[in-house]
Amino acid sequence: MAIALWNSACPKNCFGPPPTAERNREPNGPIMETFPDSRRLPLQIQVLACNPLAALYLVNVLSAQSKLGDLLASPPASDFNFVREGSSARLFILDTHLLPAELSKVIRNLSVYCPGSRFVAVLSERSYEDEDILRMLYLGLDGLVKVSEDLEQELASAVNTVLDGAVWAPRRLLAEYVRQTNWLRSDQFLARFSLTPRESQVLQFALRRLSNKEIGEVLRISERTVKFHISNIFDKLQVNDRQSLPAALGAAAAGSPSANSVLAPSALAVG
Repeated sequence: MAIALWNSACPKNCFGPPPTAERNREPNGPIMETFPDSRRLPLQIQVLACNPLAALYLVNVLSAQSKLGDLLASPPASDFNFVREGSSARLFILDTHLLPAELSKVIRNLSVYCPGSRFVAVLSERSYEDEDILRMLYLGLDGLVKVSEDLEQELASAVNTVLDGAVWAPRRLLAEYVRQTNWLRSDQFLARFSLTPRESQVLQFALRRLSNKEIGEVLRISERTVKFHISNIFDKLQVNDRQSLPAALGAAAAGSPSANSVLAPSALAVG
């Protein structure tokens, strides 16, 4: 990433000075109803950041909120060494500027070792295309917070929203994402390609680049059964490999009124 996210010379705000350009930000937040406290997810909050100053800053921001501070795991983590298979689900705060692996691999590994976990990513202040944001949502992120002068407030809002069972992202793109995923699960989509509900589940995990073994672990089925479903999906969508899936689905969505033509190949590309 070309833009430096952290500024080690600044003891208070490790994200560096706020942007000086005129602010023209999209509204963020859930597009679904949330249920504060009454249906709150019982997740411990785990900061994952390789930069110790970044980790400290994120912990301080969350500690300033009494309800969130009580949920913080201590100490923050910089790698996967603290994770063991079968670990309890957590809400992970990910510093995307410096991670122990690619974002997709981080989410994939933590999802396998800590099933049911949620993920909020702190993004740099650079511009992101719509496809970038959609890709990150498809990777399994539940919240995206961009570095800005409102970072502290937005991070707290994002974490509270995710704990309330919703997703924190630009509302316009979140609405698109919901339409896309709803179409992938719709009776029309399943009937069009004669997919079974289980094949639809496997397809969604395949789009997130989980391996056959990892899909099996998540769905609690054997790797051999996953391979069987993948083979059926390839036959029904008329593709030869996983890399061809996004283009095939994008072409199908472009001709589907119910998908509102939002499921473009670039939006589905998750690698």
